[in-house]
Amino acid sequence: MNNKRFAAWLLLLLVPLLILAFQGRNLQFNSDIRSMLPHSMADELGLAAREQLAAKLEGVNFLALGHVDKNVAIAASLKLADLLAHTAAFDSIVLQRRHQGELLVRSLFPYRFVRLSKQQQHDLGQQNYQAIVANAQAQLWSPASAVSSDGIIADPLFLFSQQLEGFSALGEASLDPHGYVIRYQHDRYWVLLELQVKANVFSPSEQTILLNAIDSSLRTLAQPYPELEALKAGLLFHADAATKQAKSEMSTIGLASVLLICMLIMFFFRSLRPLFLAIAALFTGLVLALAVVSLCFEELHLLTLVFGASLIGIAIDYAFHFCAEHAGATKSATYTLKQITPALLLSASSTIVAYLAMLFVPMPGIRQMALFCALGLLGSALALYLLAPVLAQQIPAARWPQRSVHLRLQKRWILLTVALLSIGLLQLNTVDDVRQLRGHFPILENQQQQMAELFQNGQANQFFLVRGSSAEQILSREQALLEHLKNAAGAGIIARAWGLSEVIPTLEEQQLNQILVNQLYLKLPVLLEQMGLAGDVGEQAKYSFAALQGKTLTPESFLLLPSSKLFSDFWITHGEQQGAIVSLFGVKDLAALQQLAASTSGVDFVDPVAEISDALSFMRGLTSRLLIGVLLVVSLVLCWRLGVVNTARCLMTPLLSVLVALAAVAWTGQGLSLFHILALLLVFGVGLDYALFYQFNHGNFHRLEMATSLAALSTLLAFGLLALSATPALAGFGLVVLCGIACSYFLAPQFNRSDFRRKP
Repeated sequence: MNNKRFAAWLLLLLVPLLILAFQGRNLQFNSDIRSMLPHSMADELGLAAREQLAAKLEGVNFLALGHVDKNVAIAASLKLADLLAHTAAFDSIVLQRRHQGELLVRSLFPYRFVRLSKQQQHDLGQQNYQAIVANAQAQLWSPASAVSSDGIIADPLFLFSQQLEGFSALGEASLDPHGYVIRYQHDRYWVLLELQVKANVFSPSEQTILLNAIDSSLRTLAQPYPELEALKAGLLFHADAATKQAKSEMSTIGLASVLLICMLIMFFFRSLRPLFLAIAALFTGLVLALAVVSLCFEELHLLTLVFGASLIGIAIDYAFHFCAEHAGATKSATYTLKQITPALLLSASSTIVAYLAMLFVPMPGIRQMALFCALGLLGSALALYLLAPVLAQQIPAARWPQRSVHLRLQKRWILLTVALLSIGLLQLNTVDDVRQLRGHFPILENQQQQMAELFQNGQANQFFLVRGSSAEQILSREQALLEHLKNAAGAGIIARAWGLSEVIPTLEEQQLNQILVNQLYLKLPVLLEQMGLAGDVGEQAKYSFAALQGKTLTPESFLLLPSSKLFSDFWITHGEQQGAIVSLFGVKDLAALQQLAASTSGVDFVDPVAEISDALSFMRGLTSRLLIGVLLVVSLVLCWRLGVVNTARCLMTPLLSVLVALAAVAWTGQGLSLFHILALLLVFGVGLDYALFYQFNHGNFHRLEMATSLAALSTLLAFGLLALSATPALAGFGLVVLCGIACSYFLAPQFNRSDFRRKP
């Protein structure tokens, strides 16, 4: 019989191991908390805009090298760019940007007569040609001017030179003559490098490749340039910090839990058999959970592994109940198993149901964690049932008093608890801001802030999406929006904004510009004479001007030009729909920007952080209703099995534990979030587990107290460490479970042991 049980356990273990061996190469790890959230509910164009901007912001990371000597800072930056290029880790490394400006000039020069600046439009509209001539003379006789004879003929009044001044918002004007972006701050010259990558920066394997390339290159520079300083900014560095934190917490929580539980087992049971049984049950559950998750999901989230560490604190309960019941007993292990089977079956099934209920939450990460824990518990319970008669036929008597401890709640403590509970619940509020769920990394955040101040490149996650039935309408609406945003910048709401209509006027405006220039060129011979340009320059200039008549610029034609790579992120095309993105820098007042979008036709204000927070709020409400649904379903099942009175007694423990955990959230100053509600599901399942074991106990209270004490202690140790996590979402989860489990342990005997309810 035992051989059949052992063979069945081997089959239960080997099949998942084979699946893992097959799936292991394809299984990817992910540390992006956004992958735990539901997909955006935006329309297709809005979704395309969000994905396009997210890909841009995630794929670009920055390094800045600082030194007291400007030439040393430049030389070190050149060396660093060369070292990084040899690693082939990044798709592109941008240090000198001079060629970008040259590409832009060559691309836009043919459109110089339809892209007039606002000042040029004003001067030509007022026929103030002398202002045009004065500007042209200043350009012509400037010592820095490099005017060729062909350039004079193509643009004798230097209209294009004045138009380029409008590109200062792009940062091109901040380049030094050699194309470097250099700033001076705190007695150091800082040179900016832009590292572009298409790889998923949330993948730990990709993070290792990219960060190793950077770290090894910086170490190489440390010898020739010992006084060099480096600043880092970008999602790659934050994702790497989050991954390292998650791995550290996972190993700390998991390792500490295992060691403490091993010590508990060895001390109380004085035998290795309970330890082997517990380890085999846990290992089977973990392998089964990993194997099925690898089949159902393309990526395994690191938070799932952190959350899965809690599995140790729950699955070990099954082994504790068996060993406590069997320790020092003279009857067989199979007999002991039959004794605890009713409680074990109801307990395991209720907890697994609580986890499986999370599968109805439309969040990929939550589903993955729920599936992982439900299967882990199922595997552990099956392994215990199959292996207990094989590995633990005999267990020595445990170090535990033979008499049960009768704890009783005194009235004053009950009144104090009720008062604290009531006050706490009245103070409870909700917080769904996703920024409170992420970890904080002060060094990286300070460096990012310093680089934003240095290079004025703090592009915000928020942006405006401009829609329209045609490209002309989109550009027209964007121009109107940018005028409003200039006023907003003046009011301190934002630092600045930029959109493609800064480069591409509407066709209507281009036609008006062409008319103004036509009128200007009628006066060209006189104006050139004032400038001292004699000969046939005027005639040749007119021929050059005539050759460009009717040449207009559209978004479609512009994005085909060599410089389009710089601007492709500002125009969205999805099927027959088109739209434009207006980027924002230095956002100070989100509410004002939302109000502006609401009052502007065809304009959406997109705030990805707020959208994620809204989704979390929706999920919190949905999960709260799910908790109520689980309570109703479990109540019906228990009523069918135990009757109304006993069901009410069993439910008092988990219900009061949930209320105490909610009050603890309020007393610790935390707002109730989705992760607290998910923890309440777990508290309800485990609290019911304790109540059921007391309900089905027929007299061996000291054994039951030993089992629940060890189970609660192991769970509290595991979740106590989780409550210390630096990730607020996990810390909140741990706090709820910590308080809820402690309360369940104390209340279960109060409501489910009949001898406790009798007066002495």
